[in-house]
Amino acid sequence: MQKTIHNHPYEPYEDEIDLRELFSVLWASKILLVIVTLVFTSTSVIYALVTPNQFQATAILAPAQQNSRGISSALSQFGGLPSLAGINIGGSRDGDTRIALEVMQSRSFIEQFTKQSGIIVEVMAAKGWNSDSKRLILDRDIYDSQSRKWMRSSPFAREVTPSLW
Repeated sequence: MQKTIHNHPYEPYEDEIDLRELFSVLWASKILLVIVTLVFTSTSVIYALVTPNQFQATAILAPAQQNSRGISSALSQFGGLPSLAGINIGGSRDGDTRIALEVMQSRSFIEQFTKQSGIIVEVMAAKGWNSDSKRLILDRDIYDSQSRKWMRSSPFAREVTPSLW
């Protein structure tokens, strides 16, 4: 005599997933899956190659200007005397100097300076410096100084003249 643990016999669930049936459906529509995958893959690769790369993120943070009144402004008349003693009175121009240096080193300042002074060739095509003749050596593969033309090819409709990026 066998003991049954369950009171009801085994009944299969109606919402079971049959993996063999699933794979057979996928295998039957394999041509459609391959075509759709190829279309989306090729479209995304073409889009990635055609669009130009543009990345830009710049920030210069400066503290808010405060009117310094009181003891620090009174001591600031002595110039660098308090700093010699190791006292920071907060009225020095050190902060302004740091901000000015950060602005001069920023990408937007360098880009504007390069465009205004017309030194894009010297910046982009420089290969070296000839100390005997004191002249800049330009890379002929990048820029031809005789014809004053950029020698690089223009991939995917980009400009021949290089950008500062």
